[in-house]
Amino acid sequence: NLYAQIAQDPAYDASNNQDILGLYATFRGSASFYEGQGVGVLHEVEDFYVNLSLDGSCCDEGGLFGPWYLYGTGIVNPDNDNGTVYAVVYGDGGFGQLTPGIVKMTGDIFTGEILGFEYLTDLDGIDYATVGNAMQARFDAELITDDEDWGVNYSNGIVLIGFTLEASLDGLDIATTIKDLTNPGLMLFATTTQYD
Repeated sequence: NLYAQIAQDPAYDASNNQDILGLYATFRGSASFYEGQGVGVLHEVEDFYVNLSLDGSCCDEGGLFGPWYLYGTGIVNPDNDNGTVYAVVYGDGGFGQLTPGIVKMTGDIFTGEILGFEYLTDLDGIDYATVGNAMQARFDAELITDDEDWGVNYSNGIVLIGFTLEASLDGLDIATTIKDLTNPGLMLFATTTQYD
């Protein structure tokens, strides 16, 4: 119940189990306090939490020989334009190539052209649940912010994009097609905290 809605997406613009309705997120971090004023400013993010809400049940894994489905939240450093997108994803298929974890992708998520991807961590690196109509995940922020391609984050925030992808065999490769995509949403890591 502490999630903030980051992006909405219209219903019925994709098939039921890949149709995104909303993207929600929050974070946990430490705050530094101004003495005597009772307010603090967040300065270090420790964990990210995401919730991808679907029109249908979550999550359709696909058939033995495909197509397979990948549910995720893309995370972009708005101060870095090197084309790197990080994502927390849920998938199960592709003969072991699609698993839950943190993925680093190069390419253009807006057109669906993915030039390459690699897992930074597998399901041991995240806590996730696929219950009802949502894919939820929690992971240590350092899994992406410590990566060499993350860069410096001057804006103290991230851009989030919810997506569902269909993956299928294309010869010896796996081809991907975007099934649904939210608008980008901005989450800033600044908050006000009160204490006694």
